[in-house]
Amino acid sequence: MIPTNKTITVTKKAYLDNWGKPVAGESVSYNCLLTFRTEKTIDNDGNEVVSTVNLMFNGFVNIDYGDVISWTEENGELIKVKPLNISFKRDLGGKTLITKVVV
Repeated sequence: MIPTNKTITVTKKAYLDNWGKPVAGESVSYNCLLTFRTEKTIDNDGNEVVSTVNLMFNGFVNIDYGDVISWTEENGELIKVKPLNISFKRDLGGKTLITKVVV
């Protein structure tokens, strides 16, 4: 399918605290193709925003807009972001081939 060049960690949103803020849930690691690209995209709320990173995963990845995605750059910097746009590329039979996440 697609070559993967980075291992990222997805921390799931487990529940909301008394103030309505998400409390971090379990963390799952995935291999993905991480590419840097500045482009305009539409976020989950319908606003036009500028994204800088595209993540592409082989197959279906269970990721939600409340999850936190993190990875470590080569210089040791830890990056933590939330998804702006999540889409699935399917084959003719409806099976998910690629999960694309824009951050």
